[in-house]
Formats: sequence, C-alpha cells, structure tokens
Amino acid sequence: MVRQKSTLAVLREQKGMTQMEMATRLGTSQGELSYVETGAKSPSGGVSAALEKEFPDIPLHFLLGPYADYVLETTNSEGVSLPPLTAEQESLEEESQ
Repeated sequence: MVRQKSTLAVLREQKGMTQMEMATRLGTSQGELSYVETGAKSPSGGVSAALEKEFPDIPLHFLLGPYADYVLETTNSEGVSLPPLTAEQESLEEESQ
C-alpha cells in the first residue's frame, strides 16, 4: 500500500525545503519532522506552534493529514495552491462554526 504524503510534506517540498531545513526552521530535528510528516507521531506543543506560524492560513489538522484529503479552492498567503475540501471536511467545518 502506498502511503499518501501529508499536506505538510507537500507544502514543504513546494517551498523547496528539505526535511532538515524545515526542521531547523521549526526548532526540531529532521527525525522528529519525518515522524510528524508520516503521521507516526504527533508534533510537540512547540512544533505545533511553529507549524501554525509557518503556515498561518492552514489549520494544523489539515497540515498533518493526507494532502489528497485537504482540498481548498484558494491559495494561501504564500501563493501555494491548495485543493478544495472534501464533502466530509466541509461537513466538519460547518459543524465547528
């Protein structure tokens, strides 16, 4: 089974950054970032806060989920194109408002 990339991994790659570069920027190790990107581990509080600063337009739960599931018809402040929400995600968004 092929594992889908997380939104975080895709956006990191779109920025042209290696895991090591992003990890340094987030104040963590490359190994820790790898675990977070694959979903093997949740980010620590400090890494979560750094991710929210690095990607302010994207909710953390979408960053950590599969890229194919995060679908948004707009682009973020950095001009990174993001796909639209799935029906399930739209439903969750509506429930949370």
